[in-house]
Amino acid sequence: MGECRMKYREVPAGYQVTETFSVQTKITPVEDIITRFASLTTSGLLTISALYFWDGASGPAIDKKIGWGWFSIKLTDTQVPSCVHDALAQLMRQGLLDQKWLPYVNKLLNQMLKDRGMWWARRRWWMRGLWLADGDFAKPENVKKIYEAF
Repeated sequence: MGECRMKYREVPAGYQVTETFSVQTKITPVEDIITRFASLTTSGLLTISALYFWDGASGPAIDKKIGWGWFSIKLTDTQVPSCVHDALAQLMRQGLLDQKWLPYVNKLLNQMLKDRGMWWARRRWWMRGLWLADGDFAKPENVKKIYEAF
């Protein structure tokens, strides 16, 4: 799957992409999907736009650092995979990408984590969390309600 680099910043509730980046996937939608935050072509090229926000790892997964004080290690193996996974899940939640792609999207996350050197037991913990979520994060019925304020 080739190397994919991303520039991002940490924000209070997660992360924000600072420069548009792309990653090649094996997802082949019937037609190009283009939104303000991401696009996915029929050839499988996913492009995530600058300013895209995502919340990083969900649940009990650790994605910023481990350790305390002077004995802490900054973790950078999860940001690209979690961003790609969240963007694809968002396209599914919006009904733009077919739910049939969810198993591949989850496998892609696992492969991207592995490619970045994440320890197998930690990856397994992440994949167990996805299994327990049963795809709820990608289901159209879980799109957040839009409110209007005056």
